[in-house]
Amino acid sequence: MGCSVVGSTVPWSIICAWKRLLALARWVWPSPPLCWQGVAWRTLRVTQFSVQQSYRPVVVSDTISRQVVYRGGVISDAAAGPALHKGKLIVPIQNIGAGPALNIRGGTETRDEGTVFGSGWTTHPVEGLSKGQSNAIIFEPLTGDLRPRSELVLRLLYEDIAGLSYATDLRYMGARVVSSKVRELTVDKSSSPLISDEVNAQLVPRRARCRWVPPVG
Repeated sequence: MGCSVVGSTVPWSIICAWKRLLALARWVWPSPPLCWQGVAWRTLRVTQFSVQQSYRPVVVSDTISRQVVYRGGVISDAAAGPALHKGKLIVPIQNIGAGPALNIRGGTETRDEGTVFGSGWTTHPVEGLSKGQSNAIIFEPLTGDLRPRSELVLRLLYEDIAGLSYATDLRYMGARVVSSKVRELTVDKSSSPLISDEVNAQLVPRRARCRWVPPVG
């Protein structure tokens, strides 16, 4: 009997242990009462949810830090919002979740009255962002230019330490964030706020997989 987790085995080892136990119980007692099976699976789901919440990251726009250090330098005032630097869009971000956010990347569009004037994506993701830490994500232009207009839309993708994918969708009007939505687990392109197919094609979520092999013989 084996169980492996893609990403990290530390928190998910609890979940995998439950699955091993259930597999062994089915082998020892092939037909337990249905009520017992229901209790076991409910317990597994509750345990899985609790473990997941204990290290869940939540990446949002950073609008309060006075200074943000990132790959390209230092942002002296995050409240000023996204800024254009040498053709690249710099957006301050912060992890307000319970656990670290890994491999933070994303796509963006600049719009004016619903028309897309420019789009971009991250070619160098932020490798990791611990709880409470700030950084900045850099978007390279893909089509048009990334000069902020009346509306700026972003989708950020990132993983937790078990490899589960999350998304944060941000909408700016000038320097102000007017919409922020965090999506968990079910992350796919159909839910993306971005219009450009070229950008959405780059936003591929990663999912952790926990699997076990029942005993034989």
